[in-house]
Amino acid sequence: MPPHRGTSAGTLLAYAFAVRAFTATEAIDATGLTRSTVLAACEELVRLGWVRELDDARAAGEYRIGRPARRYELDDAAGVVVGVDAGQHRVTALAADVRGTVLGRAEGNLGASGLDVAVRLAVLAETVAAALADAAVDPERCSSPSSASPHRWTPVVRRRATAGSGTG
Repeated sequence: MPPHRGTSAGTLLAYAFAVRAFTATEAIDATGLTRSTVLAACEELVRLGWVRELDDARAAGEYRIGRPARRYELDDAAGVVVGVDAGQHRVTALAADVRGTVLGRAEGNLGASGLDVAVRLAVLAETVAAALADAAVDPERCSSPSSASPHRWTPVVRRRATAGSGTG
């Protein structure tokens, strides 16, 4: 059964992250997808703004024989990610393009009341906004907020007490 189109686009996008400029033939060889699937996925990723089409191989000076190959690359400006380190006394935020090139940086001081949740949230928001401003990036370009923690979390499983179990 052929891969689902969404999966094909995801496979091609992962390939685009791993390389710089590529041709459909190179993507076919690397991913195992068919030519028509690669070309359709490239068109979809171009439409979505993740990949851009470059000058063909002839214009790039790589033309040999036959029809010049269409060339593509990941659009580094497709989005912006923000990484935050929220320590006990300071918050640091970095804004980067999708390849991880840092575009802007900011630091915020939590002061003596740094453990107060309202203070932490306010300083975090101000620091992220400052990093985006330093990068000259509209905050609307950050569309997928997430967070991470260096702490190891252990899930707690509680059993419900049942009649006669002696717990509860």
